[in-house]
Amino acid sequence: MLRLMMVLAVVAVGFVSMKSCDSAVSLQNQQTLMHKQEIEEKLQQSEVQVRERLEQSEALMRQRDEP
Repeated sequence: MLRLMMVLAVVAVGFVSMKSCDSAVSLQNQQTLMHKQEIEEKLQQSEVQVRERLEQSEALMRQRDEP
C-alpha cells in the first residue's frame, strides 16, 4: 500500500512537472513569435524608408539632368 502511494506521488509530481514545462515552452514560443513579428514590422518599415529615399534620390537626379 505504501509503495502504491509512493508511486502515485511520483507520478503526480511528474505530471505537474510536465505541465509546468509545457507552460514554459508555450510561453517561450509565444515570445518568439512576438519577437519575430516585431522584426518583420521593423523590416517592412526599413524597406519603406529605403524606397522613399530611392524615390527622392531619383527625383533629385532627374532635376539635375533637366536643362
